[in-house]
Amino acid sequence: MKLLNYIKGDTRGQSSREIEKRSLTDPFLSEAIDGYECRAGMGAEHIKRIGELERDILNKTIMPKNNWLLWVWISLALVVVCLALIWYLTKLQA
Repeated sequence: MKLLNYIKGDTRGQSSREIEKRSLTDPFLSEAIDGYECRAGMGAEHIKRIGELERDILNKTIMPKNNWLLWVWISLALVVVCLALIWYLTKLQA
């Protein structure tokens, strides 16, 4: 992520200028950079916290791979309900 590299001070030249140029038109980016500069001594803590937030978001948004069994059971239940409904409706007509 370019912003994290910029905050760490790892970017130089064109990449650094690109972020600074974008911050002129993006108020959210500008505020983020200003916030990090105000707390210059806490840079490592911010980087660690950002990593934790990214991990939490990914854990909440990506469906675990073992949920396929849940979907199989849901599909099976829907099939059974549909078959029961068809059977019931054909008994009503008879």
